[in-house]
Amino acid sequence: MSTSKAKGPVATGAAAKKLLAGMMAEYLPAIATSAKKILAVLRPMFKGADEMVYDYPVGLVIAFSPTGRGKDGIASIVLYPKWINLFLLNGPTLPDPTKRLQGAGTAVRHITLDDGIATLREKDVQALIKSAIKASEFGLDAKRKGQLVIQVISPNKRPRRPVEKASSRKPASVARSPRRRGRT
Repeated sequence: MSTSKAKGPVATGAAAKKLLAGMMAEYLPAIATSAKKILAVLRPMFKGADEMVYDYPVGLVIAFSPTGRGKDGIASIVLYPKWINLFLLNGPTLPDPTKRLQGAGTAVRHITLDDGIATLREKDVQALIKSAIKASEFGLDAKRKGQLVIQVISPNKRPRRPVEKASSRKPASVARSPRRRGRT
């Protein structure tokens, strides 16, 4: 497996599909299923774009790029242990009359897909995606055959499933040591 310092793609084609399926399986079934449904809606909208996958420590990023370079991406989804966000490049410049875009970044804004594809299919969210495509420097070429590319697999990942918070109380078997008042 490759790390974030790798040059070039880690996998493409059938190998990439298999790797992506394994990466998504690390999440709760509800998150993985929602991500698959979201991708099924987004893929036709980004016909001709490459799907660039970055398995970063904080989350799994799947970006749609018309050039095969992540920096040229138009939109991406990021899987976190409890939710999925849709990120849009050029977010600060996109028309957003209903104030759906969150964040204060200079290049990217996001929408938390609380209800998965239901949120994604909302009229104002669809309008934002279409605006992001139009605002892209490169646009989309529907005749181009996009591919799935695994770019990064980080060896140091945070847990992909929610972690139970440990109790702040100490077990009864742990006795407190007496306080030392000073040195003698």
